[in-house]
Amino acid sequence: MVVLLARGKAGDRGGGREHRGLVAKIQCFLCVWPEGCRRSATTMPDACQCTYQHKLHRVRAGGARRQGAHRPGMKCTVFMNSRIKAAQKDGASVADMSAGIALSVIRNALFKVIRLTSVDDIGKHVVVQGGTFLNDSVLRALEVILKREVIRPDIAGHMGAFGAALEARDRWQSLAHRGEASSVPSTDTPPIQAEVEPRSGMLSLTELAALEWDSATRRCSKCANNCLLSVHTFKRGSAGAGAEEHIAGNRCERGLGAEARQAVEQIPNMFEWQRKRVFTYRPLPTAEAKRGKIGFPRALNFFDEFPLWEAVFSALKFQVLLSAESSDRVFNEGMNSIPIESECFPVKMLHGHVANLTQTMKLPLVFFPSVPMRTREDPNSEFQYHYGSHPVYYTCSLIAGYHNVLCHMQLNGARLLHPVVPLFDPAAACENLHAALAEVFPEVTKSEVAAALQKGYAAYAQYRADVRAKGEEVLKTMQEKKIGGFVVACRPYHVDPYFSASIPNLLTCAGYAVLTADAVEHIGRPVNIPQRYNNMTLFDARILNAVKAVCVRQDLALVHLVSFGCSIAPETDEEINSMMTLYKKPHCCIKLDQNTNIGAVRVRIRSQVAAVDHQRSAQAGRPPPPPPEMPVYRTIGSCACKVPKDKKILIMNFSEEHAVFYAMAFNTAGFDCHVCPNYTIQQYSETGLRYTHPDCCLGVTLIIGSWLCALRTPEFPPDKTDVMWIHMGTACTAPRMAWFARDALDKAGFTKVGVHSIDCSATTNPGFTIQQSLRINMGLTLGDALTQCVQRTRPYELVPGSVNKLRDQWFQRASEHVKHGYVLGFSSFLHLLVHDFDTIPLRTEVHDKPRVGLVGLMCKV
Repeated sequence: MVVLLARGKAGDRGGGREHRGLVAKIQCFLCVWPEGCRRSATTMPDACQCTYQHKLHRVRAGGARRQGAHRPGMKCTVFMNSRIKAAQKDGASVADMSAGIALSVIRNALFKVIRLTSVDDIGKHVVVQGGTFLNDSVLRALEVILKREVIRPDIAGHMGAFGAALEARDRWQSLAHRGEASSVPSTDTPPIQAEVEPRSGMLSLTELAALEWDSATRRCSKCANNCLLSVHTFKRGSAGAGAEEHIAGNRCERGLGAEARQAVEQIPNMFEWQRKRVFTYRPLPTAEAKRGKIGFPRALNFFDEFPLWEAVFSALKFQVLLSAESSDRVFNEGMNSIPIESECFPVKMLHGHVANLTQTMKLPLVFFPSVPMRTREDPNSEFQYHYGSHPVYYTCSLIAGYHNVLCHMQLNGARLLHPVVPLFDPAAACENLHAALAEVFPEVTKSEVAAALQKGYAAYAQYRADVRAKGEEVLKTMQEKKIGGFVVACRPYHVDPYFSASIPNLLTCAGYAVLTADAVEHIGRPVNIPQRYNNMTLFDARILNAVKAVCVRQDLALVHLVSFGCSIAPETDEEINSMMTLYKKPHCCIKLDQNTNIGAVRVRIRSQVAAVDHQRSAQAGRPPPPPPEMPVYRTIGSCACKVPKDKKILIMNFSEEHAVFYAMAFNTAGFDCHVCPNYTIQQYSETGLRYTHPDCCLGVTLIIGSWLCALRTPEFPPDKTDVMWIHMGTACTAPRMAWFARDALDKAGFTKVGVHSIDCSATTNPGFTIQQSLRINMGLTLGDALTQCVQRTRPYELVPGSVNKLRDQWFQRASEHVKHGYVLGFSSFLHLLVHDFDTIPLRTEVHDKPRVGLVGLMCKV
């Protein structure tokens, strides 16, 4: 039996917790439909009503009766609008679009939110409840996708009210059992009865009849939010005795009454403390700053690295100044320079901070370095990557290379200092920083920069020690006050109150202390919890160590914050989810964007707090549960000699030239490589989306979808087939693609299929001879060269079909060269290929038009 709950509020009976799916022992599968999808499912038909001037009941009824449907896709409903508008222009009927919206919403909820891999997992009997399923189109869409009858009770829209009543009864019974219920008698109850049985604090009918209340609105004006408060004053009796105020609309505790505010302020909040600890420095006086002023944007990695850079440039006699705190005004200052909308919001905000430094503060020099790698802090990390002799972690690829974008901003005459600084190597960092400074200040010596860097490293070490010490202090305070705590696991720049959407304040108002991942990650380092993914980035390593600390401590809970569109978030979220599920703890992940709705965030936080409260009350007075049995995850093959020679190897089909040359090159080493058969993009995406994380980039989804489609054909039996992922070893999702594939294959039931990862950026790979490695790299290079030549000339060919004819000729020649050609003559072979395509007659306008590069959604970096 299946019960689908179309809402995710705390008032829902059993559905208020942020669980994507709960499986009970009585074979009842309970799927929780979160609040965001419920709202989207109900508002999209409303939008159709407004757009197409149709009555809502006609839109819903038309979608329920329609056999064919226009599909807006399986993306979030926010991204469906463009396809809906395109369908309207193409003449699609309202019924088609209504049915398509309902189907897309159901697919999005089942396969991306609830994360089902097959409709067979939920049984034969399905019961739905919630206001969303009052929409006939949505109900019919669920029946079409599940291919079975769905039962909708006639009170489906009131299940939330019933759930709230049942929850109130359960809580009252638990309080009465512990003797904590209010024993204050009402005027309708005899005193003797009140002494025998505790009574609820709810007013009696007589008191309710005499109750008076007034409502008013006022501005808080105690912080920059300037919240509009709704103040409700309740009075008992004619004299107004026992007047109480209820304040709503506040985003933080400052809008509460003085007594409530004082109580909340006593609860530790490390978000505010860490932000002040990072940026509270007094700049050098103007008289001592002989080299003038230098500006630092209050954004991105400076929320972690600023203590280091402040010490460095203060020692070099600069007056270090920060941009203004994040706000709508600062964001608007740099809005016109944002190159693409798919960037995460913290990166967009960087443009505003740089504009604030150069246009508002009019500083002559701005510093934004490129730090592609950082020192690996955890020596026991599973990611054992070394740059030379230095153990390192990667940083975000987008941030590490974003100085190239800032160089093209209008800086109002200011100069952007953007050296590549390898902080893990003090000697190289000194060399690069000195070279960049010497271009502007020739008198700066290398010894002076080296001494300043030593002070910077010491200041950063002290900052990290202070954060860890503060975390220990907060944990001690929690034990003394007997309160719980939430670790808000996020990247350092989410400490900015403009990004965190008042989440820490919501948690402190609920009576929980708030800690950052940096404050407790050292506690989780010794904890041994197997990980499926090989984490490569510094900040995510800290987050995962903090999650380990949450898992082993009964007084800690977790809220995970990520930026909408972050390319590294999927594997981290998967890892956190597996850890928290292993220890049976609630997991709440909130995506932040520039249009974050504080109301929706408040619902999620209250749901998480309710789940944690319920778990803590159930465990009160009981001994800690025994540690769970640790899972054993299958490893990814990185050595070619471990690939069985009698197995077929599936290679992804990026393009015809690349894939075929990949297979040919590896077959020269004795393997049996095959290219995935051609399917439609829709088949790839629909299959891949069921078994991958919803936030994975399009490339991961399509490649995994192609492998799964091929493995379901008789040509590639699972027990005789492996898959191979070929990548270039960058800091994006590419090196971790094999872990996504392993997870997807296990979910799809292909546990016997091996996964192998080959890094083609390396000169040699384990298991290959030097000759084989060179031939494989030759095949990859030929695929790139032939593809670029064809794409460069085919749109402008003077004789139609001439490029394709030459391409077919060179495809045959290149195939023979990959199999039997000499490696030493490869350079001459490439020159001859390019020369032949240069001789193709092209139209004259090819030399007059500017070249435009198109960047798709294949990769978010």
